[in-house]
Amino acid sequence: MSENLTLESTVTEEWLQSVVDNLPGAALTLKPEWEALTLTVGGKLFGMFGEDSKGLPLITLKGDPLDNEA
Repeated sequence: MSENLTLESTVTEEWLQSVVDNLPGAALTLKPEWEALTLTVGGKLFGMFGEDSKGLPLITLKGDPLDNEA
């Protein structure tokens, strides 16, 4: 039986921490003023995880626009 995967069920703080733990030099930190977690490598921001205005999970990642679209 296949499981219905959604952003809400897949991307959690725990999942992000496990991904970051496997990226050399990466860190996941709370940015209270944004009410979000930030993802950095070598101190440079590459993403954030928080909620949209409706309280739904939102992840934003920095990358090449064409790669991101794919």
